[in-house]
Amino acid sequence: MSSTLVVPPTSKALGSNPKDILGVKKIDTTKIPAIALAWEALAMMDGAGKYDPYNWRANAVIATIYVAAAKRHLDSWLEGQEEASDSGCHHLGHARACMGILLDAQTTGNLIDDRPIVGESSSLFEKAITYIASKIPAMQQRHREFRAEQAVKKTAALLGIGGVNTLNTSSKF
Repeated sequence: MSSTLVVPPTSKALGSNPKDILGVKKIDTTKIPAIALAWEALAMMDGAGKYDPYNWRANAVIATIYVAAAKRHLDSWLEGQEEASDSGCHHLGHARACMGILLDAQTTGNLIDDRPIVGESSSLFEKAITYIASKIPAMQQRHREFRAEQAVKKTAALLGIGGVNTLNTSSKF
C-alpha cells in the first residue's frame, strides 16, 4: 500500500495593493466549493418557490424541524439516492439549505430553539463518545484476525486441505 502525500495549495503572495492587507483578514468564501453552493442554491430556490424567499425571517422556525429534515436528506443520500424525488435537488444541497436556514434564523433571532435540555448530557455524551471510540482498535483487530482466518480457510478449501486450521487466533467469530 503506497501513501500519497497531500499538500494543500499555497496562496499567492500578498501584493502591494492596500486591499490585500485588509482582505486577508476577512472571511474567504472562495473556500466553499462552487458545486456545493450551486446545489444549496437550487434547494433554496425550490424552497423559495414553495414558501417564499427568506420566509423563516418573517416566521420563526423550529430548530428540530430543520435538523430532522437535514438528517432525512443525509440519510437518503447515504442510502444511495442522489436527488430528492419531489424537487430534483441534490439531497446534500437540501441538507446544506436546512443548515443555512438554521444559522440564519439563529443569527436573526427567528429560531425557536427546541433542542433537548443540555444539563450534564453534553459532557456525558462527550465521555460516552470517547469510551465508544476507545473500543474501535480492539474491534478492528478482531476483524483483521477474522478476515485472516477466513482467507486461510478459503485457501485451504481451494487447495483441498479440509479441516486444517493453520491460523491460531482468538477470534470470536
